[in-house]
Amino acid sequence: LLVDDDDNSPDVQSVYQQLLDDAGVIYVVHDTNNSNNEPTFAELQSYPLVIWFTGDEWGGFAGPGSAGEVALASYIDAGGHVLLSSQDYLYDNGLTTFGQEHLGIASFTSDVNQSSVTGADIFEGLGSVSLNYPFTNYSDEVNASSDALVTFTGSAGNAAVRKDSEHGGSAIFLGFPLEAMPANSQALFMDAIGDWIGTDSEPCPADCNGDGVVNVSDMLSIIDGWGTSDGCDTNEDGIIDVIDLLEVVGNWGACQ
Repeated sequence: LLVDDDDNSPDVQSVYQQLLDDAGVIYVVHDTNNSNNEPTFAELQSYPLVIWFTGDEWGGFAGPGSAGEVALASYIDAGGHVLLSSQDYLYDNGLTTFGQEHLGIASFTSDVNQSSVTGADIFEGLGSVSLNYPFTNYSDEVNASSDALVTFTGSAGNAAVRKDSEHGGSAIFLGFPLEAMPANSQALFMDAIGDWIGTDSEPCPADCNGDGVVNVSDMLSIIDGWGTSDGCDTNEDGIIDVIDLLEVVGNWGACQ
């Protein structure tokens, strides 16, 4: 799930969409429209990864609000993975219980203006990365709690942290915008994210049109190709039949 929480000035959603498209990731966008109209736990739990970005937003709605934090905490405790990229989440919200207990933040300093970061922990392979901001640089210093790990150091102190939940979930917080990285570093970043969440999970063959959801459109695709091998042959046995239809019905809903 890609949560667009920016103020559209500039609109950086396309950066994340391109990044996910290039990585071959199926995703759904939830646009908060610069508000606290945020996904609920019921919505989050259908996805193995939530990427939440805030772009240039600051002054009230950068990052999850109180209800959004509760939903994300439940999602992480249920085994979900969260990547929160925001240079002003901490400026707008301060260090909340969610920030401490689920993001693993011990302390922070706003607006230290990181000009470069160096990968650590799961991002060690990125090395040193220069940052080029598409808006004003208000990035933060972020220090990890004793049960969390620093994932990026920066030119002005630690820049990102990761904390694993005892229930199997995990969260990464970037105190700088991912979109400030050059494209090649973004690609390496996503490779590391794939390793982090485990991309060896089962595919979603019943999603015939690749929109991330198994629904009536996929059922109609089965019917259109019935009796042939041209179309949504979910089990790849050379014929579209009742087995493929049952695969769609049995996997109804968002791909896991």
